[in-house]
Amino acid sequence: MTNYSRFATAVALRGSAICCSFLITILLARALNTAEYGSYIFALSVLTILAIPIQSGLPELIVREASAADGASDHRRVKGLLIRAFQFSLVLPILMMTIWLLIVFAFPQAFDVFPETSLISLAIFALPALALLAVIGAALRAFQVYFAGQVLGLLLSRLLNLVLLVAVVSLPFFGTLTATSAISVYILAAAGTLIVATYVLYKQKGRNWFALKARFETRKWAKGILPLSLIAGLQIIVSKTDIVMLRGLLGPSDVAIYHVASQFGNLVLIAKSGVLMVAGPRMARLYADANMPRMQVELSQAARFVFLSGLPIAVVLILFGRPLLNFAFGPEFSDAYTTMVIIAVGYLALSLFGTIDTLLKMTNRENVVLKSIAIAIVLNIALNAILIPSYGNAGAAVASAVSMLAWRCVVVWQAYRSLGLVSFAISPKP
Repeated sequence: MTNYSRFATAVALRGSAICCSFLITILLARALNTAEYGSYIFALSVLTILAIPIQSGLPELIVREASAADGASDHRRVKGLLIRAFQFSLVLPILMMTIWLLIVFAFPQAFDVFPETSLISLAIFALPALALLAVIGAALRAFQVYFAGQVLGLLLSRLLNLVLLVAVVSLPFFGTLTATSAISVYILAAAGTLIVATYVLYKQKGRNWFALKARFETRKWAKGILPLSLIAGLQIIVSKTDIVMLRGLLGPSDVAIYHVASQFGNLVLIAKSGVLMVAGPRMARLYADANMPRMQVELSQAARFVFLSGLPIAVVLILFGRPLLNFAFGPEFSDAYTTMVIIAVGYLALSLFGTIDTLLKMTNRENVVLKSIAIAIVLNIALNAILIPSYGNAGAAVASAVSMLAWRCVVVWQAYRSLGLVSFAISPKP
């Protein structure tokens, strides 16, 4: 199978996942009022931030280390890595949940300051399932089981979430859908996906592999995960700064409108997450083989695919975005149009940079990404603080786009200096 075929499969799965996400967004936006839907989105955004110590860096470490070890048939080392990953993903979520609940019970006034505190306290019960799913999905991608890894990582949890939400809305004995019941459905969908993922991993390796004696390199892995964890955590902070600051400076209704705009704007990068699932393990293996010319070819192929997939979507959103918003979500969300256009244009510019951040992480150059994203966070917070009070959602969109583009410019230059590789769609001549 060629890279373009792998990319196309990944994008088809990503497109299916986005369709599920859109249907979930439409269902919730219509079933809940604007403020309650905004509270639901805020609670899940906080959940994502709380998951930073649990998920951050570990999937990238598994993809990088397990891809190289599996390619060299060092199955004992792969098994040792996965055992340590599962241990980490079980112990730390339980610790995080305990700390959060203790803080909430110690400071009950938090419920008065942020009514979403009760929603967050419920949502954190999804942490163990999310952590274990991240480990299994990364392992399957490292083993080049691209289709199953992508289905589990992109589609299945959203599909289960959608089916359960439809059941709650349609069947009368469930009662009225609320933000609390929507969070409960989210937890059940994550748990169901974890059961399927565990079975898929077992079938992929079989009993003989599980009977192998594991070999551990815990010190090396712990050293490698630290910069990757910081990078992944800072990336999450960058992506959620706009939502959190909008809630703090404006209110839940503005968060709801911004989220709807983001759902449409994210379509421009429909290909990127799928491409990364294929490109990440490939880069790790090619770097281990010191095959830099082939890596340059695949970098350019990935960038072309991402940009050309996003360009027509951006044009459609710019030309027909307002009627699409009115049709899907109703007139109360028509104000999301300007924000949606800003996000779409920003993401289209971002797609020109290809898979640059993944390239550096798969080639042991995490420190370069770490420094650049730290600068982006400071810039993002400053711009949001300046622009949101005057321009609202549009200001948050501009702040996020500018900070992400600044970050990518820095890492592109550093990648060219250290590796001689560029991640743009047009390959340099040898």
